[in-house]
Amino acid sequence: MLLTGCSTLAKISDHRIDLCRAKMSFLRLNTKGNRPCVKNRKLDQSLNLLTMPADHLDRMIESGRGPEAEQMNGAWLGINKGVAAAATGWMQDIKYFQTCGQSSSGFNIPVHQVPIGDLECTGWQPKQKCLSNELKTLGNFIVVPNRCDCSPLRLDYTQAENPWYDPAQMLLDDLVEIEPNLVLGRASICVGGKLRTLAYFVLLRMDSECDAADAVLKIPACAQACASE
Repeated sequence: MLLTGCSTLAKISDHRIDLCRAKMSFLRLNTKGNRPCVKNRKLDQSLNLLTMPADHLDRMIESGRGPEAEQMNGAWLGINKGVAAAATGWMQDIKYFQTCGQSSSGFNIPVHQVPIGDLECTGWQPKQKCLSNELKTLGNFIVVPNRCDCSPLRLDYTQAENPWYDPAQMLLDDLVEIEPNLVLGRASICVGGKLRTLAYFVLLRMDSECDAADAVLKIPACAQACASE
């Protein structure tokens, strides 16, 4: 019991150190454009997108084309852009998409935060609930079908079932495909009838041995039930 407790405390300490290092690396990325070199091409492209100015990303989203909803099925590795994301410690996450019948939906999975330079091989390790081995999930969303072939794909958190205390319930995400397995997103909130941008993010599938989405991620029961229909 004592050894187990010491091991748990050591893991908590390691995660806190990683979080501090992650915040510093993402602050440097957002304020100075500083980023390490990475070997994975998809991750390298993602980091390049995150160093672009907001107005350039807006033009890419407004002129881009959203991916098909079914194309998004499964786990996607997320990296968030913005000083606020770095300050709050929400710089990386996993988005999981699923299709049930004619409708698509999904949810977010919080992960242990690591510095940018460690993303390639130790990033996106999902957090688990304290009293079980189940994954933590939050921020449920409904996938809204494309309005036309040239419009972004929208994730609507306002139509999904979310706890009253989850701030994600007010979000709307717009997604455009940069290339296969690489998506650019913009998170917004509706204030006074107008959309206000909160942050930008990328979603990727790296297709490498270090990709934690398939190697580590255990699909929650709700998604398993949906997939079996």
